[in-house]
Amino acid sequence: MRVGRRHIAAWGAAALVARGARADDDVATRARWVAGVTPLAGRTPEWSSYASLEDARWSKARARLDVISQWAHKEIAPSLASGRPVLYPFAGADALYVTLLFAGAQRVVLAGLEPVGRLPRPADVTPGFFARLGASTEDLHRLGFLRTTQMAEDLARDGVLPGVAATLVRLGGTVRGVTAMGPRRVRVDWTTSAGEVRRLDYVQVDLSNAGLKREGALVAELRSLAPFATFLKAAMYLLAESRFSFLRKVLLEGSALVVEDDTGLPFHCFDAPWAVRLYGRYAPPRKPFEHRRQPDLERAFALRSPAVLPFGFGYAMQPSLSSLLIATRGA
Repeated sequence: MRVGRRHIAAWGAAALVARGARADDDVATRARWVAGVTPLAGRTPEWSSYASLEDARWSKARARLDVISQWAHKEIAPSLASGRPVLYPFAGADALYVTLLFAGAQRVVLAGLEPVGRLPRPADVTPGFFARLGASTEDLHRLGFLRTTQMAEDLARDGVLPGVAATLVRLGGTVRGVTAMGPRRVRVDWTTSAGEVRRLDYVQVDLSNAGLKREGALVAELRSLAPFATFLKAAMYLLAESRFSFLRKVLLEGSALVVEDDTGLPFHCFDAPWAVRLYGRYAPPRKPFEHRRQPDLERAFALRSPAVLPFGFGYAMQPSLSSLLIATRGA
């Protein structure tokens, strides 16, 4: 009897199963399980409830996400040079907006205070894991950002990685590899639904002046990525504070493109040679950030007839109260 390559491959796969290979050893399958797409080790009631709720959340959000993607393809993509990495400080587990807005970016670096966590197997999961993960998704879709207090509580237990992996899967991606780059850094290699190769790094780091003083190697690495794009959203106006002046300097020196709401780099930072495009409507910050009002940005919105922003963004989910700024560095 002739045995072709296909038969040999099939025999090899069967042999692996016979030796006890587990489906949850596969990173792509585990990511789909964490996303509520593919069951593992039976359908526990908590996972089944989470999966149903996630299906409903993403289905409800689809039209809005499509609007964001189409807008970004028109307004951001032409300014994002091929191969240019994207830095997203204060990101937490928000892989959603950076992936939607920078769909062509081959590499993205997220940074925040929250721990890395891990991509769990069924045996690792404690009660409440999927409820907490679902609550984060609900916040992203309903509020447009992850609440700091909620992140401090939930992500301190589970870390950022489960939410990042789940988001990439729900956006149609396939997680190909998860690599620990140290105790406070993880790399996710994934492919889009079109098969395009992407890489996402998450770094747990204190981005204040005091914190970055201890991170010389990381700062040098970030600077080596220049010229990069910077994305800032719901950033608590931290870059207006003197204790974040070093990060502000790194971003302004290394960025060729900045996409942000009014909570990011202060408007007065974008003098020559920056060209700024405004979208939406400037609304003064609400409590507890009312002292971060920017009169110069408010005047710019009043005088420049900004373009329409067709979706809510940042701390305001209503388009009528949302603003967005795109700054490109000239020669």
